[in-house]
Amino acid sequence: MVTNRGVLGIDGCRAGWAVVRYDGEWDFQISSDLHSLKELLLWSEVSLIDIPIGLSGNGIKREVDKELRRALSPIRHHAVFTPPCRKAVYAADYTEARQINKSETGKSISIQAWNITSKIREADELLISTPALSDKLLEAHPEFCFKKLHADQHLKHGKKARAQAGIKERLKILEKHLPKVRSFFHQIESDYRRKDLALDDILDAICLCLHAHLGTKKGFDFLKSRSQTDAQGIPMRLAVAAIQYRI
Repeated sequence: MVTNRGVLGIDGCRAGWAVVRYDGEWDFQISSDLHSLKELLLWSEVSLIDIPIGLSGNGIKREVDKELRRALSPIRHHAVFTPPCRKAVYAADYTEARQINKSETGKSISIQAWNITSKIREADELLISTPALSDKLLEAHPEFCFKKLHADQHLKHGKKARAQAGIKERLKILEKHLPKVRSFFHQIESDYRRKDLALDDILDAICLCLHAHLGTKKGFDFLKSRSQTDAQGIPMRLAVAAIQYRI
């Protein structure tokens, strides 16, 4: 069944953002920045994106990261990191961001968190400037989404495992829900250079788009309360299609 407009799955990649769209047909594109996707995001019924949405600060903490670690423990919890607070996201450099975050939260930030700060900032700026997206652009986590597709069973391999074991495992899981996913995946793989788009970026974006589509049919579950918002009024929650079992 086709959704009224369409859904998106968005994952960060080296060239910007990997975007999978489904509106009865599957499509893929790379966007250099989120702001250029604004009209497409407003058009879509819902979009799932792998980036922190709703940031700590002003005495408000992101509890969803703790909940996600619990959901992925003891196998994949290392795939979850705590993002910087909002003030640190807008810092000029890593040193300043660490100092701000330590002052605001009592904790420093990892270099991994800092490396995607520019993308967190993009999402934050877009949501602040476009309130209409607050119920359309939802944070999701590919590892949690894959786990749900896998009957809530932990995956055996990390997505960057040697000999592409993680890629093969994830393709097999997706194939149970999307029989033609391999041809779609390999077409994207052949169209883009690895220095711009990693294989796991493709799979993550497909997985998020699939969950967005399933969510429009079966509803969404959320880690943490739907009503928890940050200082800007942006929801602090993590979405997943309500499949297999209720959270």
